Amino acid sequence: MAATSTMNLFMASTITITRVGASSTRSPAVGITRIRCVKTDENRPVNETVDNTSNSVPQYVPPPTPPPAPKASTSFNDVLGFGGQAPERINGRLAMFGFASAFAVEIASNKDVISQITNGGVPWFILITGLLSVASLVPLFQGVTVDSKSGKVMTSKAELWNGRLAMIGLVSLAITEYAKGGPLF
Repeated sequence: MAATSTMNLFMASTITITRVGASSTRSPAVGITRIRCVKTDENRPVNETVDNTSNSVPQYVPPPTPPPAPKASTSFNDVLGFGGQAPERINGRLAMFGFASAFAVEIASNKDVISQITNGGVPWFILITGLLSVASLVPLFQGVTVDSKSGKVMTSKAELWNGRLAMIGLVSLAITEYAKGGPLF
């Protein structure tokens, strides 16, 4: 019963449509009324009339651009500290190069890792260590992060895992050759 009386009250009420220069009153049952929802601005009062006489299309306003990502820290402790970006990456890169070159030289010359180092390998080790370290540190001290240079396949996490596996492989190669008493092949 309460629902019926509320519905009758709504149907009997009138809607006033205010336009610039004209006002008309219509009953909802008599004609079709178009209702437009307008977002109210916080600075404008809700009861303020809106001029809808212009047929201009509202202009698209693009959303504000997000602020740029903060640049990576270039302080010495942040780059070369215990949790920094450089130490494990440089060691991993050196291990990848060392494992690949030690394995290739062993296959080519039938010399184990220890004999490769003692027979003229130290100057090459120092040269390669210096070059790879400098090449790895220069971008980091310029604020370039390793994650920003990651691609879809060559990611920074893949490089870390390859470096870790190369460290394990190089140590395993040296221990196996020492236990065997000569080169692996």
